[in-house]
Amino acid sequence: MNEKGLPLVRVLDALRDARSEDFSYSESEVLGSMCTAPHEVAREAARLFEETNLGDPGHFPGLRRLESEYLDMLLELVSAPEGATGLFLSGGTEGNVIACAAARARFRARRGKGPGSVPNVVVSEEAHFSFDKAARLLDLELRRVPVDEERRIDLAAAEAAVDDDTCLIVAITGTTEYGAIDPVERLGALATTHDLPLHVDAALGGFILPFLPAAGRAPIPWDMAVEGVASITMDPHKMGQSTIPGGSLLVRDPAYLEPLLIETPYVTTKAQAGVLGTRPGAGVAAAWAVARHLGREGYHALVTRCLETTDRFRRLCERNGLNVTGGPLNVLLVHTSDPAAVQEDLSKRGWRVNTVPRLGAVRIVVMPHVTEEALGRFLPELVAAVAPLPPNKVTS
Repeated sequence: MNEKGLPLVRVLDALRDARSEDFSYSESEVLGSMCTAPHEVAREAARLFEETNLGDPGHFPGLRRLESEYLDMLLELVSAPEGATGLFLSGGTEGNVIACAAARARFRARRGKGPGSVPNVVVSEEAHFSFDKAARLLDLELRRVPVDEERRIDLAAAEAAVDDDTCLIVAITGTTEYGAIDPVERLGALATTHDLPLHVDAALGGFILPFLPAAGRAPIPWDMAVEGVASITMDPHKMGQSTIPGGSLLVRDPAYLEPLLIETPYVTTKAQAGVLGTRPGAGVAAAWAVARHLGREGYHALVTRCLETTDRFRRLCERNGLNVTGGPLNVLLVHTSDPAAVQEDLSKRGWRVNTVPRLGAVRIVVMPHVTEEALGRFLPELVAAVAPLPPNKVTS
């Protein structure tokens, strides 16, 4: 830190210089991320509430009301029963960690085993790495089981992995690498048979799956209408078009979270179940604002556009000889013998994709900021990076 402060203009210039080094959602340059440019109403809401702290909500009654209203919107969206509750969080990782902690507490209470026992969590091998974090933090055994040909959890393998020390089964609805959707109904039946909770990680799919019918797609059972689903993680800062960070954990039975409550005597709550102490209120205001502004019709249109754009770009890639796979959502994998080299080449050309080394591919996620015009410009660059061809050979 310098001894004397710099003039404001110099600080702002330095910030602009740093930002100019970044790729931009607004220019559709970032094609591999599951996050997106926040909606303009989310940006304005975040600015209005930038100083607020939901960790001490008594000072911010208006914000506390917005949080309650927003969680009610999400609970309605996931077909939650009367009395269900939720937490606004920093994102899917925090939601998944809390879900694992709640399941561990339930296991210990019901099985009468002390803190020294090591319960296990059954997930697919394609579950997000946040479950590895949860396992390490909570001293859980993570049982990653194989996937089927559609890269969904293998049901027979999942059933074989469940034993007397299992505390939780996890379904993923929109895997990070592939966009696959685990069979939630059948996993719910498995969980119910073994008197276990099922947690649904819908960090990506939570703002897509409710709107599939309006997008002309067959509905996919995934939410609390499915017996056995105890909790759901979904992220407003992904397809919800809110600001970063923004996540949520929705819980069928409030009693599920009670063992996690910590007394908070120095602030204006009595107890809290989340991980964070200071919780930025800006994310809540932003998420509330987008949901109110777009409504169901707005999200219908958003999801429809992204899914249709994904389908059209997949067909273009296939017409140009690229090996493309992906689940039923807005995730495409372009397979190549050297994903890292393709990523580096595309980065030099001004495009950012993510690699999926395990599947030998680069990942493209068609989020709201990704336009058809941008993908049209991107296609010849992608073809050249994956299998170099003269630009005039690319079919658009």
